[in-house]
Amino acid sequence: MGDSMFSRNELLVFFGNSISQLGNVIFTMALNWWIVVMTGSAKILGMITAISLIPSVLINLFGGVISDRFNKRNILILMDVIAGTMCILLGFFADDSSLNIPLVIAVNIALSISFSLFSPTMRAIIPEIIDENRIKKINSYLTTSSEIIKVSGPIVGAWLLSLDFIGISMIFVINGVSFLISALMEFFIKYSYAQSSKAKSYFEDFIDGFKYVKRDPLLIRLLIAVSLVNFFIAGYNIILPVLVNSLYKDSTVYSLALSSEALGGIIGAFFLSFSKGKSQLVHISRELILCGSVFLLLVFSNNLYVLYGVIFFFGFFLTRFNVLFFTYIQTNIDKTLLGRVFSFIFTIAIVFMPIGNTVFGFLGDYFYEGLLPIIGIGIVLSVILLFFNKSALKHNHKYKG
Repeated sequence: MGDSMFSRNELLVFFGNSISQLGNVIFTMALNWWIVVMTGSAKILGMITAISLIPSVLINLFGGVISDRFNKRNILILMDVIAGTMCILLGFFADDSSLNIPLVIAVNIALSISFSLFSPTMRAIIPEIIDENRIKKINSYLTTSSEIIKVSGPIVGAWLLSLDFIGISMIFVINGVSFLISALMEFFIKYSYAQSSKAKSYFEDFIDGFKYVKRDPLLIRLLIAVSLVNFFIAGYNIILPVLVNSLYKDSTVYSLALSSEALGGIIGAFFLSFSKGKSQLVHISRELILCGSVFLLLVFSNNLYVLYGVIFFFGFFLTRFNVLFFTYIQTNIDKTLLGRVFSFIFTIAIVFMPIGNTVFGFLGDYFYEGLLPIIGIGIVLSVILLFFNKSALKHNHKYKG
């Protein structure tokens, strides 16, 4: 297959993911801004986000086990149908003029549960439906597409919020329809399901994934670093809309900030798609260090365009890390264990995010302007403390590019 040609499966995965992501990016931007405008509180946004994430942490424990046990394509379809149906139904009950916190939490919990099963399954099915030599390139294409959507989605979301006849309830419905279209695309993926003959319990399967990861001490370090980094990234996601609302009172500024982050991701993924050869652990951790370092520029200036630039480079380095990390996992882990390994990875990666949402939500109500540089320092220290020692740097962990 030539590099410029896409197979049927690649196209279906590409367009199915892109459509559902567009709806979800619009939904997330609009929902966060709506909560901040209605309440003016980082604490409430942090608490809503944290409560919504808790089921995801619990279900992630066995999401990959389910992925490895059952037909992966059917899981993807079912999760998209459930998420789409819930968003559409709840959209009809949402009240644009007031914030119904239980309803918002219910929507987010439904999506959180769906993503907890969808994410490890999508990562695990890619090596089964796409040629191994194409995985890194397809991951780069998918990431580039995702970042393009993150550029356009917030702008579209801000525009929709400005229209009198489209409120948050209609954005729920739009997001739901995007999930259903994604499910339709996944239905046509060509995939051969081979049922496992082994009769193990879900807990035993999860332990298999844990034991597989445990064999690699540097991978364990990486997962701990990612977990700590996500604690601070959760804080960034809470503080950004509160900061923008307090200083500028304009959803367009918030949407452009999110778009700047996504544009950085596009360029980062684009350059990475041309890279060949081997990558070591130090290269992957370097991206995270640079990701946090850029926030230190805000110590010297709070100019809006400096903020846009900082967020741009934050997206640039974070996206490069994500592509390198997931490609390493997909090309080095036993394919029969990929689902449960990803389940373990996703669980560890997000376990501190509800805490980060809550902590920075409370802090954001008191001194939001100085928190982004603190978040950057936290990201840098999380990586340095775990990796930059002699024993870690002696190992050359490589993924096949």
